[in-house]
Amino acid sequence: MIPLIPKEMWEFWLIKTPPHSLFAFIGMAVGVLFLIRMGRRQKIHPKIMIIESLWVFAGAWLGSKLLFYIGPYEACSSAGILGIFNRGFVFYGGLFGGILLGYVYTRINRYNFWKHLDFWGMAIPLEIFFARIGCFFVNDALGRITGVWWAVKLPDGTARHPVGLYLSFFNIVLFAHLYSGWHNRRFFGQIFLKYLMVYSAGRFMIEFLREYPFNYLGLTFSQWVSIVVFAVSSAIYLVKSRKV
Repeated sequence: MIPLIPKEMWEFWLIKTPPHSLFAFIGMAVGVLFLIRMGRRQKIHPKIMIIESLWVFAGAWLGSKLLFYIGPYEACSSAGILGIFNRGFVFYGGLFGGILLGYVYTRINRYNFWKHLDFWGMAIPLEIFFARIGCFFVNDALGRITGVWWAVKLPDGTARHPVGLYLSFFNIVLFAHLYSGWHNRRFFGQIFLKYLMVYSAGRFMIEFLREYPFNYLGLTFSQWVSIVVFAVSSAIYLVKSRKV
């Protein structure tokens, strides 16, 4: 079994950094560096990608907090609206918020929105690869009880699926797949739409290994959102591919 690292081991000299925050910041830094590199290949100045990243990260933070508050997440609702400032992030909320402010930024500066989305279609899974490692160390993505040898043993003695690692591995494989197909894209937005389709399908399946106190018709909240994301992104992909 995989031992869960105690939170005390993450307290550095003079700095106390929660592992999920540490790995999230690492992911953001790596993502921005990747965006700068991809932007240079397309003759886009690094300053543009950095400013765009700030817009997208702001939208992602607001969106993830907002969906956590209005969604079926009891921990925040008991803390009131001020709870959104110190707990809880929802990936899909961050995705929608990031897309929204990213769209605003590209429209203000008259950049090609779909072209820039393709950059983010690779940067997001790269960033989430690191962020989900942090989730694993704090057991944020609680897995179901299992007897597999790679299960993570929690302080309460239960052995559970390391869903955080599953999501991390899934995202880095998805990044590699999308990056390898960068030069074969046929239209702007193809990479990002493929990301949405593959991620939503994979997330739907991995959710069956997570343990939630709430379900709707046998599915989790994230699974229902995944169904919508997959359907919408597939429809847009089909329409755009027919125009090529």
